[in-house]
Amino acid sequence: GGSMYYIISRFLLLLSILCCSLVMSFIITRQLDRNLFIMISICYFSVMFFALFCRTAIAREFIWNPFESIKELDSWRMCFQTFLNLAMFIPLGFYFKKIKNFKMVFIVAIFVSFAIELIQGLTQRGFFDTFDVMIYCLGIMIGYRISHVINK
Repeated sequence: GGSMYYIISRFLLLLSILCCSLVMSFIITRQLDRNLFIMISICYFSVMFFALFCRTAIAREFIWNPFESIKELDSWRMCFQTFLNLAMFIPLGFYFKKIKNFKMVFIVAIFVSFAIELIQGLTQRGFFDTFDVMIYCLGIMIGYRISHVINK
Protein backbone atom coordinates (compact mmCIF):
# COMPACT_ATOMS: atom_id res chain seq x y z
CA GLY A 1 0.00 0.00 0.00
CA GLY A 2 2.40 2.70 1.23
CA SER A 3 5.28 1.86 -1.09
CA MET A 4 2.97 1.74 -4.13
CA TYR A 5 1.60 5.18 -3.23
CA TYR A 6 5.17 6.45 -2.89
CA ILE A 7 6.11 5.15 -6.35
CA ILE A 8 2.93 6.48 -8.00
CA SER A 9 3.15 9.87 -6.31
CA ARG A 10 6.81 10.34 -7.28
CA PHE A 11 6.03 9.30 -10.84
CA LEU A 12 3.17 11.78 -11.01
CA LEU A 13 5.31 14.56 -9.53
CA LEU A 14 7.98 13.92 -12.16
CA LEU A 15 5.28 13.78 -14.83
CA SER A 16 3.95 17.11 -13.63
CA ILE A 17 7.41 18.65 -13.90
CA LEU A 18 7.70 17.29 -17.45
CA CYS A 19 4.24 18.64 -18.25
CA CYS A 20 5.19 22.01 -16.77
CA SER A 21 8.35 22.07 -18.85
CA LEU A 22 6.29 21.43 -21.99
CA VAL A 23 3.92 24.24 -21.08
CA MET A 24 6.82 26.62 -20.52
CA SER A 25 8.44 25.55 -23.78
CA PHE A 26 5.22 26.13 -25.69
CA ILE A 27 4.71 29.51 -24.01
CA ILE A 28 8.28 30.60 -24.74
CA THR A 29 8.03 29.64 -28.41
CA ARG A 30 4.47 31.04 -28.50
CA GLN A 31 3.27 27.95 -30.35
CA LEU A 32 0.59 26.78 -27.96
CA ASP A 33 -2.75 25.73 -29.34
CA ARG A 34 -5.67 26.68 -27.05
CA ASN A 35 -6.98 23.09 -26.92
CA LEU A 36 -3.53 21.75 -26.08
CA PHE A 37 -3.24 24.36 -23.33
CA ILE A 38 -6.59 23.26 -21.90
CA MET A 39 -5.58 19.59 -21.97
CA ILE A 40 -2.21 20.31 -20.35
CA SER A 41 -3.95 22.47 -17.74
CA ILE A 42 -6.36 19.65 -16.90
CA CYS A 43 -3.43 17.24 -16.54
CA TYR A 44 -1.45 19.73 -14.47
CA PHE A 45 -4.26 20.45 -12.03
CA SER A 46 -5.15 16.74 -11.82
CA VAL A 47 -1.59 15.86 -10.89
CA MET A 48 -1.52 18.74 -8.41
CA PHE A 49 -4.76 17.53 -6.83
CA PHE A 50 -3.47 13.97 -6.57
CA ALA A 51 -0.10 15.00 -5.16
CA LEU A 52 -1.59 17.40 -2.62
CA PHE A 53 -4.81 15.70 -1.49
CA CYS A 54 -4.90 12.00 -2.43
CA ARG A 55 -2.57 10.76 0.26
CA THR A 56 -3.43 8.25 2.92
CA ALA A 57 -4.61 9.90 6.11
CA ILE A 58 -1.93 10.77 8.62
CA ALA A 59 -1.99 12.54 11.95
CA ARG A 60 -3.36 16.07 12.02
CA GLU A 61 -0.32 18.27 12.55
CA PHE A 62 0.17 22.01 12.22
CA ILE A 63 3.74 23.30 11.92
CA TRP A 64 3.55 27.06 12.46
CA ASN A 65 7.28 27.72 12.78
CA PRO A 66 8.91 27.39 9.33
CA PHE A 67 12.35 26.97 10.93
CA GLU A 68 11.28 23.53 12.20
CA SER A 69 10.98 22.37 8.58
CA ILE A 70 14.02 24.30 7.41
CA LYS A 71 16.14 22.36 9.95
CA GLU A 72 15.15 19.15 8.15
CA LEU A 73 16.64 20.35 4.84
CA ASP A 74 19.89 18.61 5.76
CA SER A 75 18.19 15.43 4.52
CA TRP A 76 18.46 14.86 0.74
CA ARG A 77 14.89 13.54 0.72
CA MET A 78 13.53 16.74 2.28
CA CYS A 79 15.60 18.89 -0.10
CA PHE A 80 14.28 16.92 -3.07
CA GLN A 81 10.69 17.18 -1.85
CA THR A 82 11.11 20.93 -1.32
CA PHE A 83 12.53 21.30 -4.85
CA LEU A 84 9.59 19.32 -6.28
CA ASN A 85 7.11 21.47 -4.35
CA LEU A 86 8.75 24.61 -5.71
CA ALA A 87 8.86 23.28 -9.29
CA MET A 88 5.26 22.08 -9.11
CA PHE A 89 4.00 25.58 -8.30
CA ILE A 90 6.02 27.57 -10.86
CA PRO A 91 3.51 26.92 -13.68
CA LEU A 92 0.69 28.19 -11.47
CA GLY A 93 2.29 31.64 -11.67
CA PHE A 94 1.71 31.65 -15.43
CA TYR A 95 -2.04 31.54 -14.85
CA PHE A 96 -1.80 34.96 -13.17
CA LYS A 97 0.22 36.64 -15.93
CA LYS A 98 -2.64 38.93 -16.97
CA ILE A 99 -2.73 40.49 -13.51
CA LYS A 100 -0.41 43.50 -13.70
CA ASN A 101 -0.31 44.20 -9.96
CA PHE A 102 2.57 42.22 -8.40
CA LYS A 103 1.23 42.76 -4.87
CA MET A 104 -2.17 41.38 -5.83
CA VAL A 105 -0.58 38.23 -7.28
CA PHE A 106 1.49 37.88 -4.10
CA ILE A 107 -1.66 38.14 -1.96
CA VAL A 108 -3.43 35.55 -4.13
CA ALA A 109 -0.35 33.28 -3.92
CA ILE A 110 -0.39 33.50 -0.12
CA PHE A 111 -4.14 32.79 -0.02
CA VAL A 112 -3.92 29.80 -2.39
CA SER A 113 -0.87 28.36 -0.62
CA PHE A 114 -2.37 28.82 2.83
CA ALA A 115 -5.68 27.29 1.71
CA ILE A 116 -3.94 24.21 0.27
CA GLU A 117 -1.97 23.64 3.45
CA LEU A 118 -5.01 24.25 5.65
CA ILE A 119 -7.06 21.70 3.70
CA GLN A 120 -4.19 19.20 3.97
CA GLY A 121 -3.97 19.75 7.72
CA LEU A 122 -7.70 19.56 8.36
CA THR A 123 -8.24 16.49 6.17
CA GLN A 124 -5.07 14.82 7.47
CA ARG A 125 -3.76 14.43 3.91
CA GLY A 126 -0.53 16.10 4.86
CA PHE A 127 0.77 18.45 7.47
CA PHE A 128 -0.06 22.12 7.57
CA ASP A 129 3.42 23.60 7.25
CA THR A 130 4.16 27.30 6.97
CA PHE A 131 7.43 26.45 5.20
CA ASP A 132 5.39 24.79 2.43
CA VAL A 133 3.23 27.93 2.22
CA MET A 134 6.43 29.92 1.65
CA ILE A 135 7.73 27.45 -0.98
CA TYR A 136 4.41 27.40 -2.86
CA CYS A 137 4.31 31.22 -2.86
CA LEU A 138 7.89 31.38 -4.11
CA GLY A 139 7.07 28.95 -6.93
CA ILE A 140 4.00 30.94 -7.95
CA MET A 141 5.92 34.22 -7.90
CA ILE A 142 8.81 32.75 -9.92
CA GLY A 143 6.31 31.55 -12.55
CA TYR A 144 4.61 34.95 -12.55
CA ARG A 145 7.93 36.77 -13.07
CA ILE A 146 9.01 34.34 -15.80
CA SER A 147 5.72 34.89 -17.63
CA HIS A 148 6.34 38.66 -17.61
CA VAL A 149 9.95 38.31 -18.75
CA ILE A 150 8.81 36.09 -21.62
CA ASN A 151 6.08 38.54 -22.69
CA LYS A 152 8.50 41.50 -22.91
